[in-house]
Amino acid sequence: MTKRSIFLIAAFGLMAILASGTPSQAGSVTLDSMLNPIPSGVTSITELDITLTATVPVSGLTLVTPLPSTGASVSSSVVGSDTVIKVMVPSLVSGAWIGIFGQAYTSVKFTTTASTVAVQSTEWKTNAGNKAGTTQVYVASVPEPASMALLGIGMAGFFAFRRFFNKRNASI
Repeated sequence: MTKRSIFLIAAFGLMAILASGTPSQAGSVTLDSMLNPIPSGVTSITELDITLTATVPVSGLTLVTPLPSTGASVSSSVVGSDTVIKVMVPSLVSGAWIGIFGQAYTSVKFTTTASTVAVQSTEWKTNAGNKAGTTQVYVASVPEPASMALLGIGMAGFFAFRRFFNKRNASI
């Protein structure tokens, strides 16, 4: 057996071991929620509840808009079999929600290990009662560590293989 075949067998064995690990499926999720147009009679919005369709593990929950400097806060909790993300804004600064085009908008980011994130309902709490809105889900997957290890091993193997053949061809 040649050095080349031993190297290839070892490399493929290591890749198989790394690939057989449990995938992490972690991802960065952004929820963009909108109440468009704002119904007549609504002058203040104090809360937004986004209900996800399953119990989704949430970590690193961050409020993008309205800015936390306005006194706004974001939290998550499990209610029954669903995860609820709640954005609260003090009524004194509720104008922070309202955009120049007659719409209310917020954006929330978090990290999860769930394979899917789906929105069941979006409820805006206003001075004129609760209003339904829409929420778009954007997922940016984070590569699992095993995939990154496979990429690194593959690149190292490629360069080692290339170096071996360059030395071999130079001596001929």
